[in-house]
Amino acid sequence: MIARKYLIPLRKEFLEIRNRGRFYSSESLAVIVAKNNFAYSRFAFIVGKKVFNLSVTRHRVKRLLAEAVRNLKLPNNDYVFLAKKDSGRATLARMTDEINNLVPH
Repeated sequence: MIARKYLIPLRKEFLEIRNRGRFYSSESLAVIVAKNNFAYSRFAFIVGKKVFNLSVTRHRVKRLLAEAVRNLKLPNNDYVFLAKKDSGRATLARMTDEINNLVPH
């Protein structure tokens, strides 16, 4: 699990990141990347109820994204990950590769 310090806490901050960030997309996820003023990266994971009806699946995808991000060394930015329908069948290795290819270094 990712420590609370590294999570984006407020909806207001999420909206600011959405407005000033760059959007990248792939088959199973999308990511919004924005610069931040911290010495570390911050993350948010959004898995909509319209994408996965079952909360078990939504939480599994969030845990999978969090673990994939934890294993990668990403630049100090704010990242908002948006899951798509294809991410429900993803493995940790596939998700890590996809994030690594998607996010600019």
